[in-house]
Amino acid sequence: MFEIIKSIKIIVISSLLLSAVMGRVSGAAEQQFLASHSYLKLEVDSVFSGVWIQSEKINIRRIGSEREPLQVGIGQIDQELVGYVFLKVNGGEPRELGSSWVTVLPRGVESGEIQILLKPGAIWLTPDTYSLYLESRTKDLVGIALDVLIKDYAAIRTITPRRISLEAVTGPGRYFMDEPIFIQVDANHQGWRLWISGGSLIHADSTNLNGEYKPAKLGVAVNDQEGIFRTLDQEENGDVGITLYPSDFQDGRAELYFAADVEWDHKAGRYQGVINVTLLSN
Repeated sequence: MFEIIKSIKIIVISSLLLSAVMGRVSGAAEQQFLASHSYLKLEVDSVFSGVWIQSEKINIRRIGSEREPLQVGIGQIDQELVGYVFLKVNGGEPRELGSSWVTVLPRGVESGEIQILLKPGAIWLTPDTYSLYLESRTKDLVGIALDVLIKDYAAIRTITPRRISLEAVTGPGRYFMDEPIFIQVDANHQGWRLWISGGSLIHADSTNLNGEYKPAKLGVAVNDQEGIFRTLDQEENGDVGITLYPSDFQDGRAELYFAADVEWDHKAGRYQGVINVTLLSN
């Protein structure tokens, strides 16, 4: 079974209406076939876990006296869509739309059904509208146009771990947490940023110190523990943290080496805290 993702909007226009206004088929060929839709639009704005993103089903019937088979193929296509678009005929196996013609109605068969299928990987195309146009080999079917609108998409795939911890036992200095935090962001554009906040590291025995302790302030080095150490001291909407941009990530991945500068007035021992990560649009 195929399924249609909820976040994909499908827009269709009847071929009876569109054929009257488009004028995209040569007047030299008498129309022998009629499709239920001549224009479809897919809006893709999220990752789809299924095998195919599907268009509306298109019913095709023979209306002329000719009994010849109906074959369809690509008339026009934006290069970016090549390899992503397939055609399913009468519930059969998907066929890639490319240089070959696909038989929709064999000789003498009166009607059939097709669906245009899109590989889910199309979400990673640059956000834009891409188009293709299906036509019959003998130009005796009003063509079928499809627009694929790829919308901006960004999502945090992985944050691990969320809790940080370090041991400060040898006097003042910079202490790095036990392990770096790994973050991966999946996106098809660059118009996003991450807000990283965590406040302070609290001594593990703070409940037994009668409030006489000083939280250790956090900082982070990105992708290199020996790199530039950035203190979480920016302010945004009443929160304190730092902002990371796509340029801080390598193929959507970043390792964050959190640390705290411990002074003489910090109690020796283990410090703990939680990191908050928020994905924002620029």
